[in-house]
Amino acid sequence: MTNPLLNKTNQVIDFELINAQHISEATKHAINKATDDLEKIFEIEKDQRTFENTMLTLDNIYNDLMKVSEVISLLAYVHPVDDIRNECLAKISEFGKFFNELGLNEYLYKSVKDYSKLDEAENLTGAYKKFLKETVEEFERNGFALTKEKRAELKIIKDSLSDLGIQFESNI
Repeated sequence: MTNPLLNKTNQVIDFELINAQHISEATKHAINKATDDLEKIFEIEKDQRTFENTMLTLDNIYNDLMKVSEVISLLAYVHPVDDIRNECLAKISEFGKFFNELGLNEYLYKSVKDYSKLDEAENLTGAYKKFLKETVEEFERNGFALTKEKRAELKIIKDSLSDLGIQFESNI
């Protein structure tokens, strides 16, 4: 049987079929795929970067992660079965830590920053230009103005805040 959480875009999710194993498998699949796709970004030479192979790939990584994490987040608070809710809460924490890692990933920041300095990037317009600008700014707000040691401390704080937020939301 296929995992109901790993649907293609715009397919209906059969929530009645979902079990705790599906949640665990979907989380692992989404994070592993994101990790593999990140490696593809990192392997691109600085002068070979394009919007498509860097920024669009990054956007697709976030999209693929969100398609799984948002459904799991919803189920964590509304599913009638305790085991499934508890598994979802654990996986929300895992996703939160992974998103924190992405936001503080030096190789990813360098890849985006390197692309932003190329002629193609400087000639972007509209939504493409906005996406690039906001991505660079988000990395810099996430701590890339800090030393490597301070970023490591920041990651610990962000992970802790993610866990506290999950605990808070589950107690509401």
